[in-house]
Amino acid sequence: MSDRPIGTFLSGGLDSSIVAACIKKFHIEQGHLDTNLNTFSIGLEGSPDLAYAEIVAKHIKSTHHHVEIESDECINAVEDVVYATETFDVTTIRASTPMYLLSKYIRNNTKDVVIYSGEGADEVTQGYLYFKKQPNPKEGALESLRLCNQLYEFDVLRVDRTTASQGLEIREPFLDKDFIRHYFSLPANVKCPRNGIEKYHLRKAIDVTFPGLLPDEILWRQKEAFSDGVSSFKKKSWVEVLKDHAEACFPDELYEKERRQYTPMPTHKDALYLRKTYEKYYGKI
Repeated sequence: MSDRPIGTFLSGGLDSSIVAACIKKFHIEQGHLDTNLNTFSIGLEGSPDLAYAEIVAKHIKSTHHHVEIESDECINAVEDVVYATETFDVTTIRASTPMYLLSKYIRNNTKDVVIYSGEGADEVTQGYLYFKKQPNPKEGALESLRLCNQLYEFDVLRVDRTTASQGLEIREPFLDKDFIRHYFSLPANVKCPRNGIEKYHLRKAIDVTFPGLLPDEILWRQKEAFSDGVSSFKKKSWVEVLKDHAEACFPDELYEKERRQYTPMPTHKDALYLRKTYEKYYGKI
């Protein structure tokens, strides 16, 4: 309950869709039919996330904010993102940039302060695609535990810093301690991917317990990285845009000279570009 509208990120992927749908379901069950739920998605023109988020928003009848961005906006935001997240990790910055821009949109265009998110589900419930290649369920469970222990360095760091930089407060239901304890207590062969489907147990639990909560095309949608989901099939992806920008900043000869200053040496130009950007604010480490 809040005096302000409730907001939730909505990529159209499984995790954020479950969160948004459960909040809306709670509102209906409690009789708060007039309680507004704002959902927010972001992407380049033609991105799959924007399309799938529209499907979910229509299904749950949320007030949806469809935020379409250009490649230049992402590039122009990189320095602010590096400063906000205090990291030069390439994957983290790639995923943080659209989230930073979406948080900025929320601050400038709405009264929302508390925002819900689906972070943590992939780590807890074995959602990454490489979990399908685990040698056995026990190894998959150990990898899940390792990822959870490192969340503060990557995904939680990303979502916390990008939202906090815009004065927002993030809520992550999949990182609820009781939920994590329950999921980790399940037998290893229950938690692992089944029938070639990652997060099978979570999907099936939602399907059986709350039938119709989400459309099947969302409930059984394959995992996509956030930086891939916001990218466009019509133009260059965000990953390619960042690589091209780094290429322009560091011709081959300069790249070879500059990267030798570091141990270990950056192996790609975008990694060197982000390392240099980081040093503008935090110095060499």
